[in-house]
Amino acid sequence: MTTKILALRHGQSTWNKERRWQGQTTVPPLTEMGERQALEAAKKLVSEPRFDAVVTSGLTRARQTGAIIAEHLGVKQVDIIEDLQERDIGKYQGLTHAEVTELNRGRNVDDVDEAEKARLVGWESNEALGRRIQSAFHEIARRYPGKRVLVISHGGSMMQLCRCLGLTGSRFPNLSGREFEVDTGTNEILIGEFVPAPVIEDDSTVQEKSKGGNTIL
Repeated sequence: MTTKILALRHGQSTWNKERRWQGQTTVPPLTEMGERQALEAAKKLVSEPRFDAVVTSGLTRARQTGAIIAEHLGVKQVDIIEDLQERDIGKYQGLTHAEVTELNRGRNVDDVDEAEKARLVGWESNEALGRRIQSAFHEIARRYPGKRVLVISHGGSMMQLCRCLGLTGSRFPNLSGREFEVDTGTNEILIGEFVPAPVIEDDSTVQEKSKGGNTIL
Protein backbone atom coordinates (compact mmCIF):
# COMPACT_ATOMS: atom_id res chain seq x y z
CA MET A 1 0.00 0.00 0.00
CA THR A 2 1.28 3.49 -0.81
CA THR A 3 0.33 7.00 0.24
CA LYS A 4 0.38 9.43 -2.67
CA ILE A 5 1.72 12.89 -1.89
CA LEU A 6 1.75 16.04 -3.98
CA ALA A 7 4.20 18.43 -2.28
CA LEU A 8 4.13 22.12 -3.26
CA ARG A 9 6.14 25.09 -2.11
CA HIS A 10 4.13 27.84 -0.39
CA GLY A 11 3.01 31.01 -2.18
CA GLN A 12 5.03 34.20 -2.36
CA SER A 13 5.57 35.79 1.06
CA THR A 14 6.47 39.36 1.90
CA TRP A 15 10.07 38.30 2.55
CA ASN A 16 10.16 36.43 -0.78
CA LYS A 17 9.24 39.71 -2.43
CA GLU A 18 11.94 41.56 -0.47
CA ARG A 19 14.40 38.72 -1.24
CA ARG A 20 15.09 38.05 2.42
CA TRP A 21 16.15 34.68 3.77
CA GLN A 22 13.27 33.25 5.76
CA GLY A 23 14.31 29.95 7.30
CA GLN A 24 12.01 28.97 10.14
CA THR A 25 10.61 32.41 10.90
CA THR A 26 6.83 32.60 11.26
CA VAL A 27 6.82 36.34 10.60
CA PRO A 28 6.21 36.91 6.88
CA PRO A 29 2.65 36.28 5.61
CA LEU A 30 1.70 35.74 1.99
CA THR A 31 1.59 38.72 -0.29
CA GLU A 32 -1.51 39.41 -2.35
CA MET A 33 0.36 37.71 -5.19
CA GLY A 34 1.04 34.70 -2.97
CA GLU A 35 -2.66 34.38 -2.24
CA ARG A 36 -3.40 34.54 -5.96
CA GLN A 37 -0.79 31.88 -6.64
CA ALA A 38 -2.44 29.59 -4.09
CA LEU A 39 -5.85 30.17 -5.67
CA GLU A 40 -4.53 29.51 -9.18
CA ALA A 41 -2.93 26.29 -7.95
CA ALA A 42 -6.24 25.25 -6.39
CA LYS A 43 -8.04 25.86 -9.69
CA LYS A 44 -5.59 23.52 -11.42
CA LEU A 45 -6.03 20.86 -8.75
CA VAL A 46 -9.82 20.80 -9.03
CA SER A 47 -9.58 18.59 -12.12
CA GLU A 48 -7.34 16.04 -10.36
CA PRO A 49 -8.43 13.14 -8.14
CA ARG A 50 -9.64 14.37 -4.78
CA PHE A 51 -7.22 14.86 -1.91
CA ASP A 52 -8.08 13.20 1.38
CA ALA A 53 -6.19 15.78 3.41
CA VAL A 54 -4.00 18.87 3.25
CA VAL A 55 -0.88 18.91 5.44
CA THR A 56 1.35 21.95 5.96
CA SER A 57 4.30 23.04 8.04
CA GLY A 58 3.51 25.28 10.99
CA LEU A 59 5.02 28.37 9.35
CA THR A 60 2.57 31.12 8.41
CA ARG A 61 3.32 31.18 4.70
CA ALA A 62 2.68 27.44 4.39
CA ARG A 63 -0.42 27.42 6.61
CA GLN A 64 -2.01 30.29 4.67
CA THR A 65 -1.30 28.60 1.35
CA GLY A 66 -2.76 25.32 2.57
CA ALA A 67 -5.87 26.99 3.95
CA ILE A 68 -6.62 28.78 0.67
CA ILE A 69 -6.25 25.61 -1.39
CA ALA A 70 -8.14 23.41 1.07
CA GLU A 71 -11.09 25.79 1.16
CA HIS A 72 -11.27 25.96 -2.63
CA LEU A 73 -11.08 22.17 -2.96
CA GLY A 74 -13.55 21.53 -0.16
CA VAL A 75 -11.01 19.57 1.88
CA LYS A 76 -11.92 19.81 5.56
CA GLN A 77 -8.88 18.03 6.96
CA VAL A 78 -5.87 20.35 7.30
CA ASP A 79 -3.06 19.09 9.53
CA ILE A 80 0.24 20.59 10.64
CA ILE A 81 3.47 18.60 10.80
CA GLU A 82 6.29 20.75 12.11
CA ASP A 83 9.01 18.63 10.49
CA LEU A 84 7.87 19.95 7.09
CA GLN A 85 9.23 23.40 7.89
CA GLU A 86 12.15 25.09 6.18
CA ARG A 87 15.83 24.60 7.05
CA ASP A 88 17.00 26.34 10.20
CA ILE A 89 19.36 29.01 8.86
CA GLY A 90 20.21 30.64 12.17
CA LYS A 91 21.60 34.18 11.90
CA TYR A 92 20.91 34.35 8.16
CA GLN A 93 17.21 34.63 8.95
CA GLY A 94 15.74 37.95 7.85
CA LEU A 95 18.85 39.04 5.95
CA THR A 96 19.09 40.03 2.31
CA HIS A 97 21.59 38.33 -0.01
CA ALA A 98 23.96 41.29 0.34
CA GLU A 99 23.79 41.06 4.14
CA VAL A 100 24.40 37.31 4.05
CA THR A 101 27.48 37.86 1.86
CA GLU A 102 28.75 40.48 4.30
CA LEU A 103 28.25 38.08 7.22
CA ASN A 104 30.22 35.50 5.23
CA ARG A 105 33.12 37.96 4.92
CA GLY A 106 32.42 38.64 1.25
CA ARG A 107 31.79 35.04 0.19
CA ASN A 108 28.72 33.63 -1.54
CA VAL A 109 26.86 31.31 0.79
CA ASP A 110 27.55 28.32 -1.49
CA ASP A 111 31.29 28.91 -1.01
CA VAL A 112 31.03 28.43 2.77
CA ASP A 113 31.08 24.79 3.84
CA GLU A 114 28.43 23.37 6.15
CA ALA A 115 30.70 23.03 9.16
CA GLU A 116 31.66 26.69 9.01
CA LYS A 117 28.04 27.78 8.46
CA ALA A 118 27.03 25.72 11.48
CA ARG A 119 29.67 27.47 13.62
CA LEU A 120 29.10 30.89 12.11
CA VAL A 121 25.32 31.13 12.08
CA GLY A 122 23.75 27.90 13.36
CA TRP A 123 23.03 26.36 9.94
CA GLU A 124 21.05 23.08 9.94
CA SER A 125 23.04 20.44 8.06
CA ASN A 126 21.86 18.68 4.93
CA GLU A 127 21.93 15.41 6.84
CA ALA A 128 19.73 16.71 9.66
CA LEU A 129 17.34 18.39 7.25
CA GLY A 130 17.10 15.26 5.12
CA ARG A 131 16.26 13.10 8.13
CA ARG A 132 13.65 15.58 9.29
CA ILE A 133 11.79 15.95 5.99
CA GLN A 134 11.81 12.20 5.37
CA SER A 135 10.46 11.68 8.88
CA ALA A 136 7.63 14.09 8.03
CA PHE A 137 6.74 12.09 4.92
CA HIS A 138 6.78 8.85 6.93
CA GLU A 139 4.43 10.46 9.46
CA ILE A 140 2.06 11.49 6.66
CA ALA A 141 2.00 7.91 5.38
CA ARG A 142 1.32 6.68 8.91
CA ARG A 143 -1.60 9.05 9.36
CA TYR A 144 -3.04 8.53 5.88
CA PRO A 145 -2.19 5.01 4.69
CA GLY A 146 -3.30 4.47 1.10
CA LYS A 147 -4.68 8.03 0.82
CA ARG A 148 -3.86 11.01 -1.38
CA VAL A 149 -2.43 14.01 0.44
CA LEU A 150 -1.53 17.57 -0.58
CA VAL A 151 1.53 18.86 1.28
CA ILE A 152 2.55 22.51 1.50
CA SER A 153 6.20 22.82 2.45
CA HIS A 154 9.28 24.91 1.60
CA GLY A 155 11.83 25.19 -1.18
CA GLY A 156 14.95 24.28 0.78
CA SER A 157 13.32 21.31 2.51
CA MET A 158 11.93 19.94 -0.75
CA MET A 159 15.29 20.37 -2.51
CA GLN A 160 17.02 18.36 0.20
CA LEU A 161 14.40 15.61 0.06
CA CYS A 162 15.03 15.31 -3.68
CA ARG A 163 18.79 15.09 -3.05
CA CYS A 164 18.20 12.30 -0.53
CA LEU A 165 16.27 10.44 -3.22
CA GLY A 166 19.05 10.85 -5.77
CA LEU A 167 17.70 13.80 -7.76
CA THR A 168 19.96 16.84 -7.86
CA GLY A 169 19.35 20.28 -9.29
CA SER A 170 15.69 20.52 -8.26
CA ARG A 171 14.55 24.08 -7.59
CA PHE A 172 11.06 25.13 -6.63
CA PRO A 173 9.41 28.42 -7.56
CA ASN A 174 6.42 29.31 -5.41
CA LEU A 175 3.57 26.77 -5.82
CA SER A 176 5.66 24.37 -7.92
CA GLY A 177 6.39 20.94 -6.51
CA ARG A 178 6.73 17.20 -7.03
CA GLU A 179 4.72 14.05 -6.73
CA PHE A 180 5.86 11.38 -4.27
CA GLU A 181 4.71 7.99 -3.04
CA VAL A 182 5.49 6.47 0.34
CA ASP A 183 5.31 2.70 0.81
CA THR A 184 3.43 2.32 4.09
CA GLY A 185 5.09 -1.03 4.76
CA THR A 186 8.75 -0.23 4.08
CA ASN A 187 8.69 3.60 4.42
CA GLU A 188 10.46 3.85 1.05
CA ILE A 189 9.86 7.22 -0.59
CA LEU A 190 9.57 7.25 -4.39
CA ILE A 191 9.93 10.46 -6.36
CA GLY A 192 7.57 11.33 -9.20
CA GLU A 193 6.92 14.08 -11.74
CA PHE A 194 7.76 17.76 -11.33
CA VAL A 195 4.69 19.98 -11.08
CA PRO A 196 5.21 23.49 -12.49
CA ALA A 197 3.91 26.62 -10.80
CA PRO A 198 0.71 28.23 -12.09
CA VAL A 199 1.45 31.07 -14.48
CA ILE A 200 0.41 34.54 -13.35
CA GLU A 201 1.40 36.80 -16.18
CA ASP A 202 1.67 40.14 -14.38
CA ASP A 203 4.25 39.13 -11.80
CA SER A 204 7.76 38.01 -12.68
CA THR A 205 8.38 36.57 -9.21
CA VAL A 206 6.22 33.53 -9.95
CA GLN A 207 9.19 32.02 -11.76
CA GLU A 208 11.73 33.49 -9.34
CA LYS A 209 15.25 32.11 -9.44
CA SER A 210 17.25 32.72 -6.31
CA LYS A 211 20.95 33.48 -6.36
CA GLY A 212 23.43 30.76 -5.61
CA GLY A 213 20.96 27.92 -6.14
CA ASN A 214 19.05 28.61 -2.92
CA THR A 215 15.27 28.77 -2.59
CA ILE A 216 15.22 29.37 1.14
CA LEU A 217 14.24 33.00 0.49
